[in-house]
Amino acid sequence: MQLNVLVKEDEQKKLEARADGGSTIREFLKPTGYKPLLIISGVFFFQQFSGIYIFLFYSVSFFEAVGTSVNPYIASILIGVIRLVMSLVNTWMLKHFSRRVLIMISATGMGISTFISGLFTYWIKNGTTQHTWIPIIFLLLYVVASMVGLLTIPWTMTAELFPLKIRSMAHSIATSIVNIIMFFAVQNYVNMESALGGSAGVQWFFSVVSFGAVIFVFVFLPETHEKKLSEIEDYFKHNTIYLGQKKKGTDDSKKNGTNEVDKLINQV
Repeated sequence: MQLNVLVKEDEQKKLEARADGGSTIREFLKPTGYKPLLIISGVFFFQQFSGIYIFLFYSVSFFEAVGTSVNPYIASILIGVIRLVMSLVNTWMLKHFSRRVLIMISATGMGISTFISGLFTYWIKNGTTQHTWIPIIFLLLYVVASMVGLLTIPWTMTAELFPLKIRSMAHSIATSIVNIIMFFAVQNYVNMESALGGSAGVQWFFSVVSFGAVIFVFVFLPETHEKKLSEIEDYFKHNTIYLGQKKKGTDDSKKNGTNEVDKLINQV
């Protein structure tokens, strides 16, 4: 009798799992499923090719390539200290500032820092300047800027953009996508350096991608700070682009206003 009960329970669980699998696929086909997945994948693409993970993996080689006289190992240790401090600061900022603003500020700072660092790297290689410490300063500022938003916030937004029904699977898919992009970006750093004419070209490439991240976030990424899950779902049901978004509450109020006018006209 106990065996029969266990067999029936097992069959019931299998049926429920099959039903849940079908419903999960249907949820991904809805705007609340595929839109946030595409948007967060785009954010991760810009995050990876803005170069921050490449820089963290190859920090010593990167410092040596810019032609600085500063000990690259000491500079690499400073990166760890900066990330520790900025992690604490970022925890406070996430509670008080919107996600979109922080990411755009972060990407802007990263773009400016890598542009100036690349410029001085180019001048150092050509013998135009002897200020070999300046690229180090701006590369450290690059790390500071990344910790404000673009490096950290996309990982947290994977738990904020998706409905509860598909959150666990969507989070897994998004994490898999970003790790594939990261693998491709990090493994091709040497090829990028040779294709772009050295460290200066790589840094300018990172700068362009960082400014591209500002535009992408400004146009597509919705705000999730202090937003209810129902509000985020309603946003994706009615919008794809954040600019000029349709607000459900506004539309409803307009409809209600129109109904009231119609009632008055009928009364007259």
